[in-house]
Amino acid sequence: MSYELINDEYLLLVKEAEELKKKLANTHFTIETRAIVENMLNEGKNITQIANELQRDRSNIGREIQKHKQIVLSFSSSIVSPCLKYSTCPIKNFECYKTCKNIEINLCEKLISSPHVCNGCSTKKNCRHVKYYYKAIEANNEYRKKWSGDRIGLQYSQLELNILNNDFKNLVLNNKSIYHSLIVINKRGFNFKKFTIYKQIEKNQLELKSSNLPRCRKSKKTEEKNRSYKNKNIDGHTYEDYENHKKENPKDNEIQLDTVEGIKENNAPVLLTIEIVKINFLFIFKINAQTAEEVKFKLKYLITILDIW
Repeated sequence: MSYELINDEYLLLVKEAEELKKKLANTHFTIETRAIVENMLNEGKNITQIANELQRDRSNIGREIQKHKQIVLSFSSSIVSPCLKYSTCPIKNFECYKTCKNIEINLCEKLISSPHVCNGCSTKKNCRHVKYYYKAIEANNEYRKKWSGDRIGLQYSQLELNILNNDFKNLVLNNKSIYHSLIVINKRGFNFKKFTIYKQIEKNQLELKSSNLPRCRKSKKTEEKNRSYKNKNIDGHTYEDYENHKKENPKDNEIQLDTVEGIKENNAPVLLTIEIVKINFLFIFKINAQTAEEVKFKLKYLITILDIW
């Protein structure tokens, strides 16, 4: 057998092992796999050894242990709360350490390193520190309780659930709205409600996620506006220059111009306002477009009729 053939077979086995590992990483833990994790932790095995045994990723095993580890108090700490803040805490109560997010516990140095539980520790019997254990049965019960709690209200048959997670999902992913998709599905004899479907999507009870909905998708990038005018030389046109001119020339009449826009369209008519500030008098003219030429034309017209110059 040639070397190239052996090498190809080896690469094929490695590829199959990686695919199997990815597939198992996306599957839920069962009571059997959790029992294996507990037994190997009791034997002092590390996370890498457990991951290799179960053909899963190390991070997958680490998250399972971290999520479901149970706190156990020693006899000396069971009388008083293990939290270091307990004596000065203003909201302390019985067993508040179980739910408090700001708890500070004096942990054993061995818990700082992986796997962060005491299952395989040789000195746990005489240790007076707070202990953490991973128990398969308690972890599985905790998982099942959360799993069933997240799905309360899903009173669907298996057929209805398959319709929602396949046909309905595909319709929405093909740029159909929830309303239109439900009309199509309900024509087959179902009676799905729009409000109920929205609630179940928000609670992640269906395979369709909120990010998949048409209104939640990322909009196209808009072209950046040309802001080069901000870099132009504006000496003599700042607000400070305006204030200084008013102080130096108190007898000058101040006139302010502005335009009032309606619906923004190309060359749409707008209103030109000219206010004489000193006497609070306002001129309003309709101009054909919001351009400098139109404003100049209207100013010349005003000068003509008023016979200013």
